[in-house]
Parts: sequence; C-alpha cells; structure tokens
Amino acid sequence: SNRTIRHYYKMKVLPPLKKSDLLNLPEKGEHIRNRLVKLMTDPNLQLKRLSAQFLFILCKETVNRLVKYT
Repeated sequence: SNRTIRHYYKMKVLPPLKKSDLLNLPEKGEHIRNRLVKLMTDPNLQLKRLSAQFLFILCKETVNRLVKYT
C-alpha cells in the first residue's frame, strides 16, 4: 500500500523491459521476475497465489500491466 516501497521493489523485480526480454519465454531466465513467473505455474497453490499476488501489487493492481510483465 506504500507507494515508495512498491516503486522500489518494482525497480528491483520488474525493471523496464528490453528487446531481449521479449524474445525469451517469461519463465526462462535468472532474473527475479523470471523466477516469480515460474512459481506462478507451481503445483503448490499457496506459493502460486503468493507470487501472483506480489506481482499484481507491484503492477499497481492493474491486469494489463501484470500481463505485460509476465
């Protein structure tokens, strides 16, 4: 809910997209974003829900932004 904290974590977890980011699948890679997207497909429901909710909050609770970054 704190704008400053959300902005800081967004810069760490979801940096601006580059062309190279668009060429690979979202779950392939070593960045934090890639690992969180990979966790969204995990069979563990709690882990899946928490990672999706974290990314959703970082995207200002906007579905279009969540789809863009994942």
